[in-house]
Amino acid sequence: MTSFAKSRFRLATVVVMLLSMVSGPCFALNCVEYVRKVSGLAISGDAWQWWGNAGGRYERGHVPKESAILVFDHTGSMEHGHVAIVSHLMNPRLITINHANWARMRSLKGHVSTGVLVEDVSDKNDWTEVKVWDESSQSFGRSNHILGFVYNAPGKTGDDLVAENSSGDGAATESAIKDIDNQ
Repeated sequence: MTSFAKSRFRLATVVVMLLSMVSGPCFALNCVEYVRKVSGLAISGDAWQWWGNAGGRYERGHVPKESAILVFDHTGSMEHGHVAIVSHLMNPRLITINHANWARMRSLKGHVSTGVLVEDVSDKNDWTEVKVWDESSQSFGRSNHILGFVYNAPGKTGDDLVAENSSGDGAATESAIKDIDNQ
């Protein structure tokens, strides 16, 4: 290969690398598409609208339950809101979620993340404010207002989980953080 051909190859490689850093993934999913596909729920609208649009069709509540949809309110920095699927209950104030399109870096937008820690930081322990674990900083992020949980099985609100999960001692939190560190 001539030096001119090598230079062109190097330039093309650099261009491809730069383009991959500024463009999203080829098959990027937004949170609504991901949750709808995985949960099978027939709810439409922006993520924050799922709370209202689920009314009369699905049970809703303020207690986390596995497979429930966690509905984030819309804000200035999250104008469409956000939805995620509860994957595991760690203790009364800590769950894990699976979701898509939650990233600070544009190059990571559209990716699906699983087993992400979410902590209830509400004053009344009512899941109206949460913080989501940020793997890159190894800490919980900013506080986010939550509208509630949409349950995907009719007639099941998840209120029984308060009693079932009221004995958390913090060991689950440490274990969950270690699990996330090892992913």
